[in-house]
Amino acid sequence: MSVHERIKYVSKENICKNCLNAHKGVCRSTLTCRICNSKTHNTMLHQGQTTAETLGDHAAPIKPHKPNGSINNAQNSSGCVETNPEHLLTASISYNSRQKSVILSTADIYVRSENERYKLRCLLDSASASCLLSNRACNLLNLKREPFKTYITGIGGNSQEIKARVKINISNEEETYSRNCEFLIVPRITSLIPSQKINISNIEIPNHVKLADPNFCIPGKIDMLIGSDIFFDLLKADKIRLANGNLILQESELGYVVSGKLPTEVTSKYCCVAVETNLDNAIKEFFEIESFPTDSFDSTESEEEKFCEEHLLKTHSRTKSGRYIVSLPMKENADSVLGFSRENAVKRLNGIWNKLNKK
Repeated sequence: MSVHERIKYVSKENICKNCLNAHKGVCRSTLTCRICNSKTHNTMLHQGQTTAETLGDHAAPIKPHKPNGSINNAQNSSGCVETNPEHLLTASISYNSRQKSVILSTADIYVRSENERYKLRCLLDSASASCLLSNRACNLLNLKREPFKTYITGIGGNSQEIKARVKINISNEEETYSRNCEFLIVPRITSLIPSQKINISNIEIPNHVKLADPNFCIPGKIDMLIGSDIFFDLLKADKIRLANGNLILQESELGYVVSGKLPTEVTSKYCCVAVETNLDNAIKEFFEIESFPTDSFDSTESEEEKFCEEHLLKTHSRTKSGRYIVSLPMKENADSVLGFSRENAVKRLNGIWNKLNKK
């Protein structure tokens, strides 16, 4: 629907050109046109630049109010689902943006524990003063913890209490590099790195390059953080630049470490729905929700329920303290069902008294 057709439709249906609602008097809406900041018309009714170009890739057309329609799920042009038939206007916005994905330096490192080698994924951080190990990895390796209380402080002054540390041996896959290190135990180091999968199909990595982390572009858990005391000891001289210099392959004892940034396309979608609800239906639904089963004339009481109600009215009383007293309702065949339970209860009570008297 073109802008001219929208204006014609709004005028025909006596709808406010600013808030796109049917009302009398002056419009009290604070909305303004996002193109010219005018309060006389809505952005969807702006004449000049097309609304689709202003709002995004897609803009859903104005749909008339259908009070007698059935509830059907309909999907508009931007992927937003409409489930309520009693609406006056549905508008949706979506756009694509390109952002830079920063690749943090990760590597596979090997840890020896109880004569076995385990591979852990670590994050190389030259700005960290300590080496960290996750509690999950410590349990997996079955390491002996040494009580050690300290605090580590991060961005914004947030501190994390440390209660234990471990000493382990780390090495590369070929065991040409090995070093004993001290790690502080933390509940969790960071979230998945990277946060989303990175497309590297357009990047040609040389065949002779052995990556320290072959899965650097796939989100994965981080169980170890290598700090500055080991970070620079791992680095070597060779450096390779890819993707117009945005991606760096730095040679290290663990292999070539990937770092840098790459453009990533991110799709953001927004959906805005304006709903006009019938007041009579809303009040009716409210009373239906708040009503009790006894409020319905169709509800029926069983014979036992009637007997209990009559029994309550006949036997209840109230003491001076304000407490209510009512006798328990008993069925006609209660004595035959209970049997000799009273005699058994009396015998047990007397037996307890005899034991207490002997003591």
